[in-house]
Amino acid sequence: KGKIESLSLGFERNFGDMEKALESFRKASAGMVSDFDLMQTANRAALLGVTTDVDKLSGLMVTARLRGREMGMDMTQAFSDIVTGIGRGSPLILDNLGIKIPEALTKSMESMDEAAKVQALLNYAIEDGARIAEEYGVVNMTAGEKVEALKSKVVNLKDEALAKLSEPLGKIIDQFSKWIDKLEIAAQTMKEKTSDAASNTHRRRRTKA
Repeated sequence: KGKIESLSLGFERNFGDMEKALESFRKASAGMVSDFDLMQTANRAALLGVTTDVDKLSGLMVTARLRGREMGMDMTQAFSDIVTGIGRGSPLILDNLGIKIPEALTKSMESMDEAAKVQALLNYAIEDGARIAEEYGVVNMTAGEKVEALKSKVVNLKDEALAKLSEPLGKIIDQFSKWIDKLEIAAQTMKEKTSDAASNTHRRRRTKA
Protein backbone atom coordinates (compact mmCIF):
# COMPACT_ATOMS: atom_id res chain seq x y z
CA LYS A 1 0.00 0.00 0.00
CA GLY A 2 2.91 2.34 0.80
CA LYS A 3 4.18 1.93 -2.76
CA ILE A 4 0.80 2.88 -4.23
CA GLU A 5 0.64 6.01 -2.07
CA SER A 6 4.15 7.04 -3.13
CA LEU A 7 3.33 6.42 -6.79
CA SER A 8 0.12 8.42 -6.48
CA LEU A 9 1.90 11.42 -4.99
CA GLY A 10 4.51 11.43 -7.77
CA PHE A 11 1.86 10.84 -10.40
CA GLU A 12 -0.24 13.81 -9.29
CA ARG A 13 2.84 16.02 -9.16
CA ASN A 14 3.80 15.03 -12.71
CA PHE A 15 0.41 14.80 -14.40
CA GLY A 16 -2.03 16.85 -12.31
CA ASP A 17 -5.54 15.47 -11.78
CA MET A 18 -4.85 11.79 -11.08
CA GLU A 19 -8.24 10.35 -12.03
CA LYS A 20 -8.45 12.37 -15.25
CA ALA A 21 -4.94 11.35 -16.35
CA LEU A 22 -5.49 7.71 -15.38
CA GLU A 23 -8.75 7.58 -17.32
CA SER A 24 -6.93 8.78 -20.44
CA PHE A 25 -4.19 6.19 -19.94
CA ARG A 26 -6.68 3.39 -19.29
CA LYS A 27 -8.45 4.21 -22.54
CA ALA A 28 -5.21 4.35 -24.53
CA SER A 29 -4.03 1.02 -23.08
CA ALA A 30 -7.48 -0.57 -23.62
CA GLY A 31 -7.48 -1.46 -19.92
CA MET A 32 -4.60 -3.91 -20.38
CA VAL A 33 -2.26 -2.23 -17.86
CA SER A 34 -3.06 -2.00 -14.16
CA ASP A 35 -3.28 1.45 -12.57
CA PHE A 36 -0.17 0.64 -10.53
CA ASP A 37 1.89 -0.14 -13.64
CA LEU A 38 0.43 2.84 -15.51
CA MET A 39 1.49 5.21 -12.74
CA GLN A 40 4.87 3.56 -12.32
CA THR A 41 5.82 3.78 -16.00
CA ALA A 42 4.28 7.25 -16.40
CA ASN A 43 6.34 8.50 -13.47
CA ARG A 44 9.45 6.99 -15.06
CA ALA A 45 8.59 8.78 -18.30
CA ALA A 46 8.50 12.05 -16.38
CA LEU A 47 11.76 11.34 -14.54
CA LEU A 48 13.56 10.40 -17.76
CA GLY A 49 12.36 13.59 -19.41
CA VAL A 50 10.19 11.79 -21.96
CA THR A 51 7.00 13.79 -21.32
CA THR A 52 4.51 14.90 -18.70
CA ASP A 53 1.90 15.61 -21.36
CA VAL A 54 -1.06 13.25 -20.86
CA ASP A 55 -2.07 13.31 -24.54
CA LYS A 56 1.45 12.53 -25.77
CA LEU A 57 1.90 9.70 -23.30
CA SER A 58 -1.51 8.32 -24.28
CA GLY A 59 -0.40 8.41 -27.92
CA LEU A 60 2.76 6.55 -26.93
CA MET A 61 0.64 3.86 -25.29
CA VAL A 62 -1.17 3.30 -28.57
CA THR A 63 2.21 2.65 -30.20
CA ALA A 64 3.22 0.34 -27.36
CA ARG A 65 0.00 -1.63 -27.67
CA LEU A 66 0.16 -2.12 -31.44
CA ARG A 67 3.91 -2.76 -31.62
CA GLY A 68 3.75 -5.04 -28.59
CA ARG A 69 1.00 -7.03 -30.26
CA GLU A 70 3.12 -7.51 -33.38
CA MET A 71 6.17 -8.54 -31.33
CA GLY A 72 4.23 -10.91 -29.05
CA MET A 73 4.77 -8.75 -25.95
CA ASP A 74 2.21 -7.88 -23.31
CA MET A 75 1.12 -4.26 -23.11
CA THR A 76 2.72 -3.61 -19.71
CA GLN A 77 6.17 -4.72 -20.90
CA ALA A 78 5.87 -2.95 -24.25
CA PHE A 79 4.91 0.34 -22.60
CA SER A 80 7.76 0.05 -20.09
CA ASP A 81 10.29 -0.72 -22.85
CA ILE A 82 9.18 2.08 -25.16
CA VAL A 83 9.48 4.64 -22.35
CA THR A 84 12.92 3.31 -21.42
CA GLY A 85 14.08 3.34 -25.06
CA ILE A 86 13.00 6.93 -25.58
CA GLY A 87 14.20 8.12 -22.18
CA ARG A 88 17.65 6.70 -22.76
CA GLY A 89 17.76 7.94 -26.34
CA SER A 90 18.21 4.35 -27.52
CA PRO A 91 17.04 3.53 -31.07
CA LEU A 92 18.19 -0.07 -30.37
CA ILE A 93 15.58 -0.63 -27.64
CA LEU A 94 12.92 0.83 -29.90
CA ASP A 95 14.12 -1.39 -32.75
CA ASN A 96 13.51 -4.41 -30.50
CA LEU A 97 9.88 -3.27 -30.38
CA GLY A 98 9.72 -3.11 -34.17
CA ILE A 99 10.05 0.69 -34.28
CA LYS A 100 12.58 1.32 -37.04
CA ILE A 101 14.17 4.75 -36.69
CA PRO A 102 14.94 6.22 -40.15
CA GLU A 103 18.63 6.64 -40.93
CA ALA A 104 18.10 10.34 -41.62
CA LEU A 105 16.67 10.85 -38.12
CA THR A 106 19.45 8.81 -36.53
CA LYS A 107 22.04 10.95 -38.31
CA SER A 108 20.40 14.23 -37.35
CA MET A 109 20.28 13.09 -33.71
CA GLU A 110 24.08 12.99 -33.63
CA SER A 111 24.19 16.78 -33.38
CA MET A 112 21.35 17.02 -30.81
CA ASP A 113 21.65 17.33 -27.06
CA GLU A 114 20.08 14.61 -24.91
CA ALA A 115 16.77 16.43 -24.37
CA ALA A 116 16.34 17.03 -28.11
CA LYS A 117 17.12 13.37 -28.87
CA VAL A 118 14.43 12.25 -26.43
CA GLN A 119 11.83 14.55 -27.98
CA ALA A 120 12.75 13.47 -31.51
CA LEU A 121 12.31 9.80 -30.60
CA LEU A 122 9.08 10.54 -28.72
CA ASN A 123 7.55 12.35 -31.68
CA TYR A 124 8.58 9.64 -34.11
CA ALA A 125 7.24 6.84 -31.88
CA ILE A 126 3.88 8.58 -31.51
CA GLU A 127 3.66 9.09 -35.28
CA ASP A 128 4.60 5.44 -35.78
CA GLY A 129 1.69 4.30 -33.63
CA ALA A 130 -0.77 6.67 -35.32
CA ARG A 131 0.29 5.35 -38.73
CA ILE A 132 -0.17 1.72 -37.70
CA ALA A 133 -3.53 2.48 -36.11
CA GLU A 134 -4.68 4.05 -39.38
CA GLU A 135 -3.52 0.99 -41.31
CA TYR A 136 -5.34 -1.36 -38.93
CA GLY A 137 -8.53 0.67 -38.87
CA VAL A 138 -10.76 -0.68 -36.08
CA VAL A 139 -8.52 -2.57 -33.68
CA ASN A 140 -10.45 -5.34 -31.95
CA MET A 141 -8.97 -6.97 -28.87
CA THR A 142 -7.48 -10.43 -29.27
CA ALA A 143 -8.22 -13.22 -26.81
CA GLY A 144 -4.81 -12.68 -25.21
CA GLU A 145 -5.46 -8.96 -24.83
CA LYS A 146 -8.81 -9.66 -23.17
CA VAL A 147 -6.97 -11.85 -20.65
CA GLU A 148 -4.50 -9.00 -20.01
CA ALA A 149 -7.40 -6.60 -19.41
CA LEU A 150 -9.02 -9.05 -16.99
CA LYS A 151 -5.77 -9.47 -15.04
CA SER A 152 -5.43 -5.69 -14.79
CA LYS A 153 -8.96 -5.40 -13.42
CA VAL A 154 -8.16 -8.01 -10.76
CA VAL A 155 -5.01 -6.12 -9.73
CA ASN A 156 -6.94 -2.84 -9.58
CA LEU A 157 -9.64 -4.41 -7.40
CA LYS A 158 -7.01 -5.80 -5.04
CA ASP A 159 -5.25 -2.42 -4.78
CA GLU A 160 -8.59 -0.68 -4.22
CA ALA A 161 -9.42 -3.09 -1.39
CA LEU A 162 -6.04 -2.44 0.22
CA ALA A 163 -6.60 1.30 -0.10
CA LYS A 164 -9.89 1.03 1.79
CA LEU A 165 -8.17 -0.93 4.55
CA SER A 166 -5.24 1.46 4.81
CA GLU A 167 -6.91 4.03 7.09
CA PRO A 168 -8.09 1.64 9.84
CA LEU A 169 -4.83 -0.30 9.60
CA GLY A 170 -2.91 2.96 9.81
CA LYS A 171 -4.72 3.86 13.05
CA ILE A 172 -3.92 0.45 14.53
CA ILE A 173 -0.26 0.82 13.57
CA ASP A 174 -0.16 4.32 15.08
CA GLN A 175 -1.58 3.04 18.37
CA PHE A 176 0.84 0.12 18.40
CA SER A 177 3.73 2.51 17.69
CA LYS A 178 2.69 4.74 20.61
CA TRP A 179 2.52 1.67 22.87
CA ILE A 180 6.03 0.65 21.81
CA ASP A 181 7.29 4.18 22.48
CA LYS A 182 5.84 4.03 26.01
CA LEU A 183 7.49 0.68 26.62
CA GLU A 184 10.84 2.05 25.44
CA ILE A 185 10.51 5.07 27.74
CA ALA A 186 9.57 2.83 30.68
CA ALA A 187 12.50 0.51 29.96
CA GLN A 188 14.90 3.45 29.75
CA THR A 189 13.58 4.91 33.02
CA MET A 190 13.97 1.56 34.76
CA LYS A 191 17.49 1.22 33.39
CA GLU A 192 18.42 4.67 34.71
CA LYS A 193 16.92 3.95 38.15
CA THR A 194 18.74 0.62 38.34
CA SER A 195 22.00 2.33 37.36
CA ASP A 196 21.48 5.06 39.98
CA ALA A 197 20.70 2.49 42.67
CA ALA A 198 23.82 0.52 41.80
CA SER A 199 25.94 3.67 41.93
CA ASN A 200 24.53 4.67 45.36
CA THR A 201 25.19 1.17 46.73
CA HIS A 202 28.76 1.30 45.44
CA ARG A 203 29.35 4.72 47.05
CA ARG A 204 27.97 3.57 50.41
CA ARG A 205 30.26 0.53 50.42
CA ARG A 206 33.30 2.70 49.65
CA THR A 207 32.31 5.12 52.46
CA LYS A 208 32.04 2.30 55.01
CA ALA A 209 35.40 0.94 53.87
